[in-house]
Amino acid sequence: MSEEKQQLYEFGEFRLDPAAGELRRGAERVGLPPKVFEILCVLAESRGATVSKDELMQRVWADSFVEEANLTQNIYTLRRALGKTEENQNLIENVPRRGYRIAAPVRVVSADEKAEEISNNGKTPEAEFIAAEPTFKDGKADKAAAENQHPKSGVRHPAFLIGGAIAVLILLVAGFAAVRFLPSAAPPESPMEKVSFEKLTFSGDISYPVIAPDGNSFAFVKDGKIFLQDLQTGTSTPLPVADHTIFGYLQFSPDGETIYFRNQRRFDLAGDIFAVRRAGGETARILENAWAGFSPSPDGKQFALWRFYPPTGEFGFVVKTIESKAEQELFRRKPPAGFYYNAAPAWTADGEKIAVVFQNQLQDYASTLVVVSPKTGKIEEIPTPRLKQIEHAAWLPGGENLIIAGRENHRFFQLWRIAYPSGELQKITNDLNIYRGLSLSSDGKRLLARQFSLNSHLWVAAAEDLQNLRQLTFGNLNRDGHSGLSWTPSGEIVYTNRIMGDIDLWSISPETVEPRRLTQNAGDTNEQPFATADGKYIFYNSSRSDGKHVWRMDVSGANQTQITFGDTETEFSPVVSPDSESVYFLHKGAQMTSIRRKSLVNGDTRTLTAPDKFAPNGAPSLSPDGKLLAFYNVTENTQPETGKQILQIVVMSTDGEGEPRLFNISASIPTVRWTNDGAAFDYVENAGGEARVWRQPLTERAAPKLILRLPNTQIFDFAWSADGKSLALSRGQQQNDAVLLTNFNP
Repeated sequence: MSEEKQQLYEFGEFRLDPAAGELRRGAERVGLPPKVFEILCVLAESRGATVSKDELMQRVWADSFVEEANLTQNIYTLRRALGKTEENQNLIENVPRRGYRIAAPVRVVSADEKAEEISNNGKTPEAEFIAAEPTFKDGKADKAAAENQHPKSGVRHPAFLIGGAIAVLILLVAGFAAVRFLPSAAPPESPMEKVSFEKLTFSGDISYPVIAPDGNSFAFVKDGKIFLQDLQTGTSTPLPVADHTIFGYLQFSPDGETIYFRNQRRFDLAGDIFAVRRAGGETARILENAWAGFSPSPDGKQFALWRFYPPTGEFGFVVKTIESKAEQELFRRKPPAGFYYNAAPAWTADGEKIAVVFQNQLQDYASTLVVVSPKTGKIEEIPTPRLKQIEHAAWLPGGENLIIAGRENHRFFQLWRIAYPSGELQKITNDLNIYRGLSLSSDGKRLLARQFSLNSHLWVAAAEDLQNLRQLTFGNLNRDGHSGLSWTPSGEIVYTNRIMGDIDLWSISPETVEPRRLTQNAGDTNEQPFATADGKYIFYNSSRSDGKHVWRMDVSGANQTQITFGDTETEFSPVVSPDSESVYFLHKGAQMTSIRRKSLVNGDTRTLTAPDKFAPNGAPSLSPDGKLLAFYNVTENTQPETGKQILQIVVMSTDGEGEPRLFNISASIPTVRWTNDGAAFDYVENAGGEARVWRQPLTERAAPKLILRLPNTQIFDFAWSADGKSLALSRGQQQNDAVLLTNFNP
């Protein structure tokens, strides 16, 4: 055994004992698969230095040939087991183009030092062994598990068992006496026990609820109108707003007499900010070119908002003074950073600080909460290693704490209280509801939250009888097909599925209706599947390898292989040419967002869209003959028509010949699907409580045709079968209601 193997390593909360085959987090033993444990040992031996991928492959798989995807998968498993550092970074860090390293300081501990520690703790190896119970399988003790818990001893001695039993009996008697005869102290009250909940709406179809500063009323959007509801009586009144039927995001003025709104429902489209009195009437344009959420300053003289620059993919955080029109950009970020669409800036009551949320697209849209000074532009990051995403924040009075909507990994969004600047967390809610946007009354005593729910299932219908849909999947919390679906040539449907955990890929046959899982424990996200025309492969994007990249697997789910490898880019939404020789995908890098084509024959990659002309988003779509490419283009200039949400679709030749054609369509999702003959494309509009599928011909100035209307539902994705004879839909409901919380501030 080498000297390195006899040493112990400490990093972060962990202690690694290679000789014993053991990793501990404090007193807790952390189980790792053998190859994952070997990788960790190699990284620990390097003591923080970077270990190349080649070296890891050679040392861990010295006697066998495996693909790099095996290393990627095991690194992913190791990251999930170890978590993140206090700075919210992966404890196992990817160093672009070099390899991997342990991001925390690694301390070497001698075996003698470990023995001394055990002695000082008053424990012997035998005592430690008695305290550790073996795992049981089918009612029988797992001998291997017991031996792994204490490699140097495989037998439990009777003397120790008797002594342990006597000790336990003494403790039980003492505990009973303490409970029975000593004065009892009341258990500490949980903050959750104090919280009072009141559901304010029950229709599920409201949007953008926000509480008034005095806490006596709240506003929301429903059926293309702004409503104001009194919290005392429960009476809601629609506001007459001149010349507007689209209301995107709502905020009250500091005095509560004015309501601000954006004239775009989608956060990823530019809109203008308007003001209307709380009694309704005429509107006034306040600001132009605002993206996502916005917020007025406490004195009402400034606005904090996001600006997005589609050609480069950059975003900027701006404070604009209303009267002078002066504008100050406090910071700008390049991809993979991006602003969080559903979040709005939050001012402290004194106007000295603004809390904002932005996300890292490389880390599956992980969020970062920062506090920025509107005067100096200084940025402080609030550490939140426990939370995967943060969506919204609001300051409590005093500026020392915030309320946030955030979620842990594999959990729903809940409400939290977070201390500034330490980041100490305290849960306010802990249930199976999902809490998204939030707002506080000015005294901090009333909190209004948006209670969110979403479910979707797969449905199929024959092309000649689209109204006769048949449901394939069921469940209360399922999100089947919400993040993509595709038909295989053999007639199976590949789709995404998520309840609370990872987004994984499944397949199902409309005939047998027996779902089959294709991915598992392979990154947080596996989505946007595309089945190739030759029936051999499924392409998709996965987050398992240091960001979101394009992967490929056999239709059976075997041989999962990474196809794109950008270190500082994201690559996703793949579609494959009919001859299966090229894959097209969306590429987001530090300089631009583009559509790229990679040869599956020789690996050559070409950029197809010019950054000064287009900013692609959503999933691209190839015509059946592979000659035309359609995609959603983000633009600052698209303005909504009355009652319609407009997206711009670009149709261009895959060989770069000719001028692209532009179509402004009233779509709700940025996905289009080609008809079987390639003469038109279809798109979805969810509006007025129903879902509609429209068909847009490519002929000059041809109007779209309605081909399917479904009441009381929404469509999240759809796809035609390879022969064009069947349609698959992901359909369901997205619901939002307002909930009032009081007594949440312990």
